[in-house]
Amino acid sequence: MWGTSSRASSDGIGANPISSKRRVLASVCTGSLPLAAAGLSAGRPATTHRNHLEKLAKIDGSIDVGAGVRYVDDSDVVTWADVSAGIDMALHLVHRSDGLDASELPQTGIQYKPHSG
Repeated sequence: MWGTSSRASSDGIGANPISSKRRVLASVCTGSLPLAAAGLSAGRPATTHRNHLEKLAKIDGSIDVGAGVRYVDDSDVVTWADVSAGIDMALHLVHRSDGLDASELPQTGIQYKPHSG
């Protein structure tokens, strides 16, 4: 699975664009662990590197741990599973913020096709 979004639209990408005044907290790999420890992921879906999924769940049992997904978009908190998924997440955030055309431009420039699994 490429990712999940709690604000999914028909294409699976976040339905609410990021406004210039709205902040998004994003973490890569095990960066989701300190977010969980700080209570910022309580009651939310989140993911982390596959070797640390159990640790994430132990930090806060209210977190809906996303195993097998590259990223989780929960509106203002976004987590992704590992460093390589960071490219997918960055392109997702561009798409969410500025639309499909804007996200396709860097994909073409770096000759990158987002992972589907």
